[in-house]
Amino acid sequence: MGRRRSSPLARLAADGTARAPPALLAGRRGLGQRRARPCPHQRPGRGPMGSGGGPGAPRGPLALGWGGASRAVGARPRLLGRAEKEAHGDGAGRRVRGGMGTGLGGRGVPSLPGPSGQNRRRRGMRPWARTLVAVVLAGCNQRSLPAVRVPLPRPDSVAVELYLIGDAGLPDRRGEPVLRALRDQIRQRAPERSFVVFLGDNVYPAGLPDSTHPYRAAAEWILREQIETVRSAGSGVRALFVPGNHDWDAGGDDGWASIRRQEGFVRKVGGDRVLFLPSNGCPGPAVVDLGVWVRIVALDTQWWLHDERKPGRGDCPAGTEAEVATQLAAALRAPGPPVRVVVAHHPLHSGGPHGGYFDWPSYVFPLVPLARRLGFVRQDIRHPVYRRMILVLEGAMAVAPPLVYAAGHEHNLQLLRGRAAAFEVVSGGGIYGHTSPVRALDSSLYARRASGFVKLSVLQDGRVRLGVWVVDARGQATEDYSRWLRSDPWPSSAPSSSSASPSRPNPASVPTP
Repeated sequence: MGRRRSSPLARLAADGTARAPPALLAGRRGLGQRRARPCPHQRPGRGPMGSGGGPGAPRGPLALGWGGASRAVGARPRLLGRAEKEAHGDGAGRRVRGGMGTGLGGRGVPSLPGPSGQNRRRRGMRPWARTLVAVVLAGCNQRSLPAVRVPLPRPDSVAVELYLIGDAGLPDRRGEPVLRALRDQIRQRAPERSFVVFLGDNVYPAGLPDSTHPYRAAAEWILREQIETVRSAGSGVRALFVPGNHDWDAGGDDGWASIRRQEGFVRKVGGDRVLFLPSNGCPGPAVVDLGVWVRIVALDTQWWLHDERKPGRGDCPAGTEAEVATQLAAALRAPGPPVRVVVAHHPLHSGGPHGGYFDWPSYVFPLVPLARRLGFVRQDIRHPVYRRMILVLEGAMAVAPPLVYAAGHEHNLQLLRGRAAAFEVVSGGGIYGHTSPVRALDSSLYARRASGFVKLSVLQDGRVRLGVWVVDARGQATEDYSRWLRSDPWPSSAPSSSSASPSRPNPASVPTP
């Protein structure tokens, strides 16, 4: 057996010398021996301790650079590796792989010796690395939006306060911070003038199952928590539940039955103060007038996206896409309260995952965001069916643009300038910690990954104020953003303040052309 050889690093350590990268001490080339390769963090002409490595540099264990000595203290003689030959001029000016120079952006760092006129070997970034860097930079590309602050109006100056909260269907058993903050906010303001809209996904994960299902009791408790939040906030508070995709059995074949079960339960437990619209799984529109101030037009957008059995012509006042568009335009065009708000579950535009925008950790498994950006997921804005729904709804609203189109679906808080509506609100932060990433789009006025809700305050002088309230783990709400959506007062023919409180609507009375 041959004499066992110790490694160069071991010999250096035994001599008490500085540690050098293993690639710098590679052995001979030949049978059973590996080619010397540079360590990624080493550069030509620079040793590990900052000493020069070119010809004429000091020799010894502390001067081990690419052009340094071929032997260290106590090391046996060896042949030069390829990289070292190139460093000594045996390579016709070829660069060492991984070295610095103009090929890798190393300005001011001398290249290895060689004729400058020779073709120099360059190695760029690998394709997968370029893709990864681009994705990371895209995920970090968050435009900062200017903060806007508008003074909070006095409670006695408010005609109607409309609270928009979505995706609240999984409250904490120990007490949900967002629902507690919502209740406290209503109590402190004007309960008799307050109206709450739950923007869908009222029960996770798949709506209200039948009475024999083991999850039935838990699902009932989830709905009771939201209804009780409204009841405990004040005797004059009213609420409206709008269906979401999870309420339709998460898009399953029991969807239509599930949404009808939820409607029946909400009407039974909530009584006259709590509405569930549109009814019977129909797409809407259903109209709710809050006195003479605000008209709410409710839509069930999951009806458009549901791929299983659902109501159609003969089951609903509007059973086709064309009928929905016609009646939506008529509801917005008909005489009535001047502030028009369309509420639904699915947003028309979004800077969140459903809009095709993800944070960079999502790309650890890149096929998922890629598939969603390409429109393979029916619940995403880029899906063809979803896109068709947007085109039809925007076309109908363009006839008489509402002030606000409000939705949930994304678990964040957003305010955007709309195309058909003047403003678009995304308020899907109804559960603390149940949030999703968001980025600012060109149309974004506010975008934040946070839990909370949005409040519209319609003042008696005609102005409309929006506030975004962010909730922490203790259930404390802080207004993070505010602005005027309508800054001009009413004309001389202002609505009478005697009709300021919300009135009981007739959901069946949808205006017709």
